[in-house]
This record gives sequence, C-alpha cells and structure tokens, in this order.
Amino acid sequence: MGRPYKSELQKLPRTYLWALSLDCAALKEKINELASYPLVTIGSGGSQSTATLVADLHQSKFGQVARADTPLGAWSYAKILKRSAFFIVSAGGKNPDILGIAKAVVESEPASLVAVCATRNSPLARIVRGFSRGFCFDFDLLSGKDGFLATNSLLALSVSALRGYGFDDLPQSFEAAPQQAGRIEKKRQLRQHSNLLNVRHLIALHGAQSKSAAFDLESKLVEAGLVSVLVADYRNFAHGRHHWLAKNPDSAVVALASKEETLLAERTLELLPRGIPSLLIASPASAYASWVGLQSAVFDLVGKFGDARKIDPGRPGVPEFGRRIYHLNAFRHSKADLKSTAIARKKKARGQTDTEYLRQLDIAFLKVCEKYRKAKFHGLILDYDGTVCDHVNRFGTIPSAMSDALNRIVKAGFLLGIATGRGKSVRQALQAVISKNLWQRVEIGYYNGGVIAGLGDDTQPTTNCSIAPHLQTAIDALDEFTQYPFELSIRPQQITVEARVTIGIQELWSRVAQRLEEAGVNGVKVVASTRSVDVVAEGTSKLALVRSLGEARPNSRFLCIGDRPCWPGNDAQLLSQEFSLSVDEVDGSPSSAWNLAPAGVLGAAALQFYLSKTITRSNHFSIRLGHN
Repeated sequence: MGRPYKSELQKLPRTYLWALSLDCAALKEKINELASYPLVTIGSGGSQSTATLVADLHQSKFGQVARADTPLGAWSYAKILKRSAFFIVSAGGKNPDILGIAKAVVESEPASLVAVCATRNSPLARIVRGFSRGFCFDFDLLSGKDGFLATNSLLALSVSALRGYGFDDLPQSFEAAPQQAGRIEKKRQLRQHSNLLNVRHLIALHGAQSKSAAFDLESKLVEAGLVSVLVADYRNFAHGRHHWLAKNPDSAVVALASKEETLLAERTLELLPRGIPSLLIASPASAYASWVGLQSAVFDLVGKFGDARKIDPGRPGVPEFGRRIYHLNAFRHSKADLKSTAIARKKKARGQTDTEYLRQLDIAFLKVCEKYRKAKFHGLILDYDGTVCDHVNRFGTIPSAMSDALNRIVKAGFLLGIATGRGKSVRQALQAVISKNLWQRVEIGYYNGGVIAGLGDDTQPTTNCSIAPHLQTAIDALDEFTQYPFELSIRPQQITVEARVTIGIQELWSRVAQRLEEAGVNGVKVVASTRSVDVVAEGTSKLALVRSLGEARPNSRFLCIGDRPCWPGNDAQLLSQEFSLSVDEVDGSPSSAWNLAPAGVLGAAALQFYLSKTITRSNHFSIRLGHN
C-alpha cells in the first residue's frame, strides 16, 4: 500500500503552485457567508490537520468560536448545536467515518455545511450537495491520489482553505521554514540533529498560528509508526507537561513558530535541560502565511525520521488488524422518524428540554397531524425564494420535479398563490413552467404582498408609479447606507437592502430598523429574508394574497407554506395562518408553524415532500403528514 514518501515530496512544489491557481471564488463567497456562525470543522487522519487550520482561520477572521474535531467527536453533539455551521475536510470523500458524520450533520440541519474534498464528485460531495444549505468545493489532484500519508492532498486542501479565508498573499514557492538546533554551537548541530531523530519520544510545541503544522507532525509520525508524539502549546507545556522530560530523558522537543511566536519559542527552548535535543522551526512569515514554510518543514522532518528508522513513511506497512479497524462502521443509526425530527426542531429552537415542555410538544404534534388529516384544501399559497426554489438557484429555472408538482395542483382545479419579495423575475420563471391554459388559477403577491396580480398579467408589477410618502421618508433616512457597503434597490412598493460585506442577516435587519427608528420614520415595517432586508409600508403583508384568493373562491381553505415564519422573517404573517407549514426554520412554540419534513430535508426538497403527500379529489385536496 502507498508509494515512496520521497516521490510524493518531489511533487509538492508543483502541487503548491497548482493549488495557488485554483479558482477559489465560490469557496471564498461561501466562507464569507459563515461569518456570523460558530463553526465545527471535521477531518479524519491527515485531513484533521486542515480542519484544525480552518478552525483557527475562522476564529481569527470572523471572531467566532470554532472547534476542530474528529467525526466521532462531532457526532456526539452535532444534533443539539443551535445556529452553528459545519466544515468537513476530506481527501477522498469516501471513508466510513467522514460519510457517517456527513449524514449525521445533514440530519442535524446546521445553518450551513461546507465541504472541501480533493476528489471530484465523491460520495461526500453527493451527500453535502443534496442538502439545501450545503456546498462542496472539490477538485481532482494534479499529483494523483496520495500514498499512505496525506501529502499533496493536505497541501491542496489547506492552500484552498487559506485562500478561501482571504489569505491570497501566500509565498510563491513551497520552501521549508529555516530550522536550527536549540542551545548548541553550530559545529555540534549535526550530532544534535542525529540525537533528535533517534529518541523514543517527541514533544511538538506550537503557538496559535503554528498549531495545525504541529498537529500534522504528530499525525504523520504516529501514523507511520516512527515515534510517539505529545503536542502542546508553549504555555500549556509550562503547566506540567515539561515534567515528562525529567522522567523520560530519551525525548526531544521540536518547536514550530510563526514570526510572532519565535521569541517565545526561543526562550522556552533555552530553559530545557542540556541533555534534551531540541529543534526550532521558525518561519519568517507572519500570521497564517507562516503555515506554508512550517508545513514544508514538517514534510521534510517526517522524511528524516523515516530515514533514521529505516521506515518509508509512505509505505510503512499496514497490519491486517488495522485494516479491519479502519473499515468499522461506527455511525450505524436508525433514521429518525418524522415525529422525533419535528419535535427536535422545536426543542432546538426553544433551547428547552423540561418534561412539561416536551409533553406539550408531544400532544401538539399529534393534534397537528390529526388536524391536517381531516382538513380539505382548495388552494395552495407558497413563498418563493427558499421554498419553491432554493436560494442558490433562486434566479434559475424551476426544476422539472417542482414544476410538475405545481402543475398537478393547478390542473386539478385548485388555486395557486406565490408570495414573494421579488418582482417580475418570479412571474417570468413561473410562466416558463406552468401551462398557459392554467395561468388564470395562479396569482402572485409581489414585493411581500405590495402588488397582487394574476400570472398572465404582464403589466405587473409596475415600477413607473409614485413612491408612497412613508417609503420616501425611509429612502431619505437610509440614504447614508449607500456611502457604506450596502446596496439599496428602490421600487415604488418596497426598499430592498443587501450587504456587500460579511454581515449576518439579523445584524443587517437590526441596523436598518435602528436607522429608521433614529430618523423617526413611521408607517413602515422591516422584514427579513435569507439574503436581504425589505422595508415596506406598514399595511403591506403577504396576507393580501390570502385575501385575494379568498375573494376569488369564497369559503375556501388554503394551505400556506414558507421558510421564514419567525419574526422578523418575511413569512411570519403568512405562516401565522391556521394551516401553515415551514420548509425551514421554526420557533419553539407548540402552536406555531411546524416543519414536518424528514430530517435534513429543507427548502424546495421539503416542499416537494409535502406535495408528494397530497391527495387530490374532485373538489378538494388533502395532505397526509406525520409518517415517513
């Protein structure tokens, strides 16, 4: 198994230059969307080094807590984390642990899931891309598949992560950081280095910026069976771990340091006993740009340990018991039923687990299912972005499976309402997929209900009418936003505010609402979608579409479905109706809209699930929920 380690090292400079040329724009955009979330990064074996780097980058850039973990470690808490994101790193994207945790993370429905994989179209990529909040950046390595140890894949994955987090000013060549023996004259360095390579135990010291390189040193030396390694940062080493050297003199110390960490590293090594071999690997680069030289030195040092032990790190020989352990499936678990999934969503939203609350949820779930079992519907009212289409595809063509489901409802004689924060682009998308002879049964509520018109009415929504006075006052108050990285789209019925910088939608909503409050603007309200904030007249509501369809077909019952039922979500009023379902978020109230789709099924996929559960009759349709 594997290939000569030195042959893999020879490919590293070319792999590095190739990784610098990768188009990381989509990855960078997706990472910027993670700015408002805590992050859990996950990797197995060598990929855990990149996961550690990503966690450190996330904390450094966004000021959000981030934690690097193994698949088994993350599996223990993935389903209970609130409003967190996950980042999975894998070279091949097919080992049982990474696939097991990917499925568990999808079922936990995190705020976002990003994967970076050094194999294109892997099983991991298929799992992540099948999740509406998932994104996978993948590529096929120029150098081909790694041998036993992660080498070229680790380099490409980590360089992609660095560039994704905005570190584009990386060194133009892959050169090792300078190395020097600690506390010893130059003429004795060779012997000191030889002593270091033949010890039984190694302590790898690091700072905050050199942490991932130290973790990778431990990973490679232990996986290849070369030497036992203890990893510690400089100050945790001071709290007792130094005592190992006093009791185990057949040990050595390797210290890794960025430019800012070098002085602390030197002062620490100076205080070690004289008989303890030590090596300082210090990069002249600052911050995370130092990773390049440090990682190159780690690759080189592992090779030297292999030479000293006469073991090729690329082909150390894998015992049969190790193969059997590797292929264990630790993530076998029964798929959650709809009841436990629906209740888990409510629990996570409320953050409450007391017995009485859980009893209320249990009773409420049964009542909701029974209510829907008996209900007869005459029309369907849907949010558009995040419901009919996922946000990543919001300006694309409606998929055929979705258009077939919508046509089926309308063809059966029932009304269809589409409530959206957008304008004519939604009409054009619907006209392209709904049969023209059915258009008279379809109405659109544009600009969050500010304009109601039939699907066949190409004159709406008009933009050549006057702006309402309250909205004009709001426009004047928000004029200063145009001086900052915000973009205002102004229409007679609505002001849409989008950020061109990294900012969470809740913070954007707060800034807009605060500015209008400070300016004393009355008669408007501010609602939020997943990607923007809308300012509309106070009386504007998606409920206007409900009323319009009710007038078109009196004494009818409508099923309302959207993705943002929690205030200030733009579906909050629409999904306050008696018969309303969410395809995404929920609040913790037993009486509010429920999401009754299977675990990990959100957005357009959840709507398709609901529609698959509908049964059409001659004068009504019903929906059967509560069972997988």
